[in-house]
Amino acid sequence: MRAHPVIKESHIFDFDDTLAQSDAKTYLYRNGKFVRSLTPAEYHRYKKRPEDTFDVSDFQNPEIILNSRTFTMWPLLSELDKRDDVDIYILTARHEAAREPIFQFVRKKGIKNLPKEHIFAIGDGEGNIDIPSEKRKVLETITRQYPKNNFYDDNDETIDFVEDIPNLKAYLVE
Repeated sequence: MRAHPVIKESHIFDFDDTLAQSDAKTYLYRNGKFVRSLTPAEYHRYKKRPEDTFDVSDFQNPEIILNSRTFTMWPLLSELDKRDDVDIYILTARHEAAREPIFQFVRKKGIKNLPKEHIFAIGDGEGNIDIPSEKRKVLETITRQYPKNNFYDDNDETIDFVEDIPNLKAYLVE
């Protein structure tokens, strides 16, 4: 009888501009009038004004998610997927509605050892959450379960906000 491997570490990946790239945009409105669209990188750095609202519906669109392209950290994810001693997670600022399409996307691309319950979609569907703070809460929960944790994200503000979590090594993806 073969013993089950002991899980020694977790690897937690952001989705957009870390594992995948899509054509999803955030649409900026000011006083109800369309101003412009923002890429995920532009959205990370945008300073919201009180009169601004966001339309983030592209990030919930299953067709856009399923047509995403693998990105910078995909090769690492693929290698980790072959190992028995790690658990893999995705932690995204997308809304919960994106969880199933993200799961379908990773399966379509050959990732087999990422359970759907390891995909955390923390967005509010309106672009009004404090992403670093919300990601920190999830990371604190995950990191309590493992002696070693690795987190990969393209947002330097998020990396700065979580790098003091015990047992967590945070990597900025550029």
